[in-house]
Amino acid sequence: MAERERRTQELLKSCEASAADKKKAIRSTWAVGMNKALAQNVSQEKVRLFSEAFAKIQEATGIQDIDELVQAFNAAEDANYTLFNYVNEVNTEIETLEDNIAKVRQEIEAYKAEVGWLVRA
Repeated sequence: MAERERRTQELLKSCEASAADKKKAIRSTWAVGMNKALAQNVSQEKVRLFSEAFAKIQEATGIQDIDELVQAFNAAEDANYTLFNYVNEVNTEIETLEDNIAKVRQEIEAYKAEVGWLVRA
């Protein structure tokens, strides 16, 4: 199932995929997942719970169209990924600056020791 989801995500993110292809991929993925769950003898109760959970997601977001809902989640995922990358870049910059500060402090201490030795001589 993860492989199918990955392929679907690639299809959705592909610039060449038309809106109709995206809708078809989304619908077929949902249908395949539901059919696979039933085919694997997953209890009707679990299928019902998943359907209820999906209904709650639709209710909470106010989005009833599955295509629109998927687009909203994809947009949120893209935004989160962008923010995650930005945080990583900032953390890397902070580490670099902290290293530079430590080096400058060492240089200051070295100069203080040198100046102290010259003053004593």
